[in-house]
Amino acid sequence: MPAPLFKDINKPAKDLLTKDLFYSNKVEFHTTSDNGAQFVTNAEFKGDGAVSGSLKNTQKFKEHNAEVTATLESSGSLKVDASVSDKLVDGLKVATSVKTGSNDFSISTDYKSDQFTLSDSFSRDKDGKNSVSASALYKRDAWCIGGEVEYDLSGGAVKKSGGAVSYDGGDFALTTIIKSMDSFVGSYSHKLNDDLTVAAQASFGSKPNNSLDLQFGAQYKLDKDTTVKARLETSGKVAATYTQQISDLTKLSISTAMQADKLGATEGHAFGWQLTVKK
Repeated sequence: MPAPLFKDINKPAKDLLTKDLFYSNKVEFHTTSDNGAQFVTNAEFKGDGAVSGSLKNTQKFKEHNAEVTATLESSGSLKVDASVSDKLVDGLKVATSVKTGSNDFSISTDYKSDQFTLSDSFSRDKDGKNSVSASALYKRDAWCIGGEVEYDLSGGAVKKSGGAVSYDGGDFALTTIIKSMDSFVGSYSHKLNDDLTVAAQASFGSKPNNSLDLQFGAQYKLDKDTTVKARLETSGKVAATYTQQISDLTKLSISTAMQADKLGATEGHAFGWQLTVKK
């Protein structure tokens, strides 16, 4: 297995604890034309009755190992992402992103090999502030070690820096991330069998009072078409998602989150659903 990018060093636990746990109401359609062009149309229904949406078109140019994605949002803005892979050097991906009506712009490179990965980027945020970042990761057998740094060019200061080490045991993975000298994250994921996967994460120093924040999660496949996922936090927040493959084309996901110590309150709870149609 090739080495991961530094940003993906704790991907198994992070995905289980965060992915598919959403609290918006959305309908999403995926279609592909005869020439391979991909379209994603979505509409999100707000609590105040407003509706927002976007239309995304992805074109792949296989002869050039290139991909261009244009996303038109209901606000009127247009975002364009473009990338070229394995063209200049095997394993090297060059990508750029720009958005109309905004200062947002970025250009980045990722290099992957079996033993190490490198990433760097230049970005400008909506306020016009510039920053550069770089990360590197080295893999040997089941171990990975890496680090990252981000520098604010506009402010002339280091925005963040840190390192991480992980161990991949095949059916389980352990990761320790040092975000700063007083901020640490440890995560664990374990695929117990083909149907059940569990994960946990401990964060220290991520809150103003430097308290220890724990999260526990599990994903279970009830059958080939049905999956449930749940997450429990020491803050008392409980989240769960139920996903049903209704047909070959249609999938429905329902999510909810509640504050267990404030069940009688009107705030602190959330509910969402997403209907996805792929053709």
